[in-house]
Amino acid sequence: MEPLNYPGIQNGCVRGWIAGKSAMMPIEKKTAGVQTTRAEPPTSFVIPAPADSSSEEENGSSHDLDLGAFELVDSGMTAETLLSTEEPVIFHQDLPVHSVHHDTVQTEAALANLMSAPSSMLTGAIPPTMVEDNYCFVVDGERVRMGDILGDDQWWRHTSRPTKYFYSEDLRQFHRVNCIAVKGKVITAKLACSSLQVQAAAAASSASTPRSSVSGASARSHNRDNKVPLTHVYKVIRFYSFWKTCTSFHRIVTMIDRVTDDRHANPDFKKRLFVQYLWRNAKAVEKARVQKEFDPRRQRLLRFVTDPSARKRFQKM
Repeated sequence: MEPLNYPGIQNGCVRGWIAGKSAMMPIEKKTAGVQTTRAEPPTSFVIPAPADSSSEEENGSSHDLDLGAFELVDSGMTAETLLSTEEPVIFHQDLPVHSVHHDTVQTEAALANLMSAPSSMLTGAIPPTMVEDNYCFVVDGERVRMGDILGDDQWWRHTSRPTKYFYSEDLRQFHRVNCIAVKGKVITAKLACSSLQVQAAAAASSASTPRSSVSGASARSHNRDNKVPLTHVYKVIRFYSFWKTCTSFHRIVTMIDRVTDDRHANPDFKKRLFVQYLWRNAKAVEKARVQKEFDPRRQRLLRFVTDPSARKRFQKM
């Protein structure tokens, strides 16, 4: 009788290892019905062994089963759900990614994302010119100007820049308003909705705002021709662009700012930018072409070939 010599089975016990620990801890499970001896096969039968059985047996006998290596973790959460947490879980070139959207983010939703984004999602750097996924970034508008982002017209073609005005008392719920401006300065703003919607908007705003912060003048303004105080009116500009050689690659930059010059009227407000990149029904070959065009090494080579001064500097070195 010969003792069994299966890989990972010693003295009738199945051995494994718990992965993820600093010290590997063996675990043992008793196996029922495992015999340590076996009978010789009948002499009239010949059991052929696989050609590589000797090599497999040698390799298997020197290694124990790593049970932890075969564990699969499936959270069942989508990228949008993961990115809804307050701490960023995705970074692109050290920039926190606020969210991932596969369709155009509407203006109201973009404003809500801007104002509700925690400081950990805020970046003070200029967003990248090109990304490979549908990333959205929240940018500190006090540190990054709109011109810093739109200065890459070498790659992007700017199509339109609509301007809208919104009213909000809590910077969470935004309502469209119609404004009257004189010489570029807004002097009057009225809610762009019916009287029934005005009452609902006022009730929702009052419910989400402490009573002490709702002034009598603000409450009376809802009943006087739907006028709203300019201290809670904001100008929203959206810049739409697409990649010059790939119309399926879009970028939408949303900026929100006050309509008044009084910086002390609403101290809780912070100027921010919402930058969305959107690959709309783009094919893999289109993505590959855009990535190849934007390759920094390729750009340096093109500048060397097309710029005579660059060639002269290289020859002097």
